[in-house]
Amino acid sequence: QGKDERVVSPIFGLRKFNNWIKSVIIGKFAHKDSYTIQNIPNRPITRGVKVLELGCGKGGDLAKWQKAGVEELYGFDIAAVSIDQARQRYQETSRQKYFAKLTALDCFSVDITTVLQPQELERPFDVVSLQFCMHYAFETEEKARTMLRNVSTHLIKGGVFIGTIPNPDLLIARLDKMRGERNVWGNPVYEITFPSLQPRPLYGFKYLFYLKDAVERVPEYIVFWEPFVQLAAEYGLKLIYREEFHQIFEQERYEAHNRLLLNRMEVTNSAGQCSMSDDQWDAAG
Repeated sequence: QGKDERVVSPIFGLRKFNNWIKSVIIGKFAHKDSYTIQNIPNRPITRGVKVLELGCGKGGDLAKWQKAGVEELYGFDIAAVSIDQARQRYQETSRQKYFAKLTALDCFSVDITTVLQPQELERPFDVVSLQFCMHYAFETEEKARTMLRNVSTHLIKGGVFIGTIPNPDLLIARLDKMRGERNVWGNPVYEITFPSLQPRPLYGFKYLFYLKDAVERVPEYIVFWEPFVQLAAEYGLKLIYREEFHQIFEQERYEAHNRLLLNRMEVTNSAGQCSMSDDQWDAAG
């Protein structure tokens, strides 16, 4: 969509909010000057960040990585058409700033080493990122494990894995509240439908998600949090941070840089008023 179209989009505020959340998370944990990156053992502090982005889509976060001090970025997405757009965006905006290799690949089914050269993996990744896509891997245990192998195998010791998923606790709580009477809820902005209420498997617990002006009833999968943390531990990953989007907003909005970003990214206007409607705020939860 062009800029004018985005302004009139019924989820304009939600898009801006989600982008701000990603900017905050990247700045907090993946910026080359962040505490987490600066404290990776035996990492040269003068080097830029090496990033692996799984599910990079159309390259919507390329500018965020540039601002985070990325030196190398390897991005993968299952959709070849999205990778084509990401490459075009990189050529137009970031080509002179850092190296990027963008490849069409299903990272939940295929090992990234099948398409990356040994020399490209010689230096491990400082950061691995999955934004708004990790839950798709939980269709099956095999896909979830393949995803975690791709995340962990070439991540530097002490490196950072960041990801965003739909809130499983909220989904389950709302489903329980229905008491089996209804399997659908939402508002004019979004709708969630559970094709089946029972059983609730650890993998493949499917629901259909609709988001106005963006997503047409696509299947998504619940990520049960504690089992995920235990599974990730099998791959040497330890939880250091978990927070809901609404809470991130409340916790981070007053920090000087984040407050500036709120206005610059059009999440709020000059008067501090949020660009999201109540329906969009509900969808962001």
